[in-house]
Parts: sequence; C-alpha cells; structure tokens
Amino acid sequence: MDGKMKRNGETRMDAGMKSNAGTEQKEQKVIAVCGVKNSGKTMLLLKLVRAFSDRGLKTAVIKHDGHDFSCDIPGTDSFKLKEAGAYGTAVYSKERVFVHRTGTGEGAEQLIAMFPEADVIFLEGLKGSGYPKIEVIREGVSEEPVSDPAGRFLIVTDREPSAYAEETAGFDDIGKIAERIMKAAIRPAGKQGKERIWNETDEDNRGRWAGALS
Repeated sequence: MDGKMKRNGETRMDAGMKSNAGTEQKEQKVIAVCGVKNSGKTMLLLKLVRAFSDRGLKTAVIKHDGHDFSCDIPGTDSFKLKEAGAYGTAVYSKERVFVHRTGTGEGAEQLIAMFPEADVIFLEGLKGSGYPKIEVIREGVSEEPVSDPAGRFLIVTDREPSAYAEETAGFDDIGKIAERIMKAAIRPAGKQGKERIWNETDEDNRGRWAGALS
C-alpha cells in the first residue's frame, strides 16, 4: 500500500506525525482498558505500563474524557498564547513534545496514529468500542461487565472468579494479564480495522513478541 495514502479528513498534523513512507511497518497492540468510574483502570494501567516498559517495549496511553479539561500550565507562554486565541500551540525539546490544539472531532484512530513507535497502545475508556478490551470490575464499585462484549478477552477483578463466565485475573496478576495482552489482536501501525489474531507459531511474530515478558 502506498505509504503516502491519507485517511479521509486527515489534518496536516496527522500526516506529519506518521512514520516515514517506505520504512518497515510496525505491528502494534491496541488494547482498551475500561470499566465504571473508580473501578481501578488507572491503577491497572500504571502496573501494566511499568511491566512492559521494564522489558523494553514502548507504551502509549490514550485517555478519553467525556468533559472538557485543562492540559497546560497557567502562566506559561504556551498557555498565554492559547488563551489569546491561538488554534494550537506546541513546545518541543530534544527530550519531549507538547502539543495543545482545539479539537476538531478527532477519535481514537487519529490519536493512535500519533504514536507509530509504540509497541502497545492502551485506550483508557471506550467501553462501547470493538477494540480488544479488558474490563475492570472492583468489589463495592461494580459487579457486572458494562462494556461491549465484542473484543473483550479478560475481566480484571477482586471479586470471585466463579461469578463470571469469562476469563478473569486479579489486580496483582500482572504477568498473566500481560501475557493475555501479548496474545490479543495485532495490526500494522496506522492501519485502521486491520487487526489479526497473534499466532504463537508465527515465526515473524514469535521473534518480535515471544519472551518479551519472560
């Protein structure tokens, strides 16, 4: 496929964030971690990010917020310029990049495309999506899954596993959860809707993924 082909509605920034055309395409895990408020999604993500990062895999986390939010620091030049009416501001150095722009209806796919280097991309929320997903259920907060079962491959809970007909793991079973993530669907970076199930006997995938969490 032509590396220069653009997705409908793609902005100049979206195009600029893509990997260079002609380079080998990276395969990524894109996993939604969902559940009701205060169920422990962020706590679980912190543990998973540490587990993958400690083993040399690059992770990214995309969080959906149903409300408006503040992401800059009042008093900084970038904050003042945005408040003055700038559509977008960006600050960068050798170590990091910060971009703040007015939203134009972007969805998860546009944000996923901004992290072409990531091995694993976590989406916090998106319980109604068809992405491969983990649902978090905490005793005293929720009891039943609330996410779309399409793509759900694991329930992480501190409740009795026998309460569920699906596979479960505890909050501290990070090794088990990580292994299940490694066996979830993969897709080439930036390829919308092109997921396929990871095959443990696939030599190419085994070379990239197997043993990463050993």
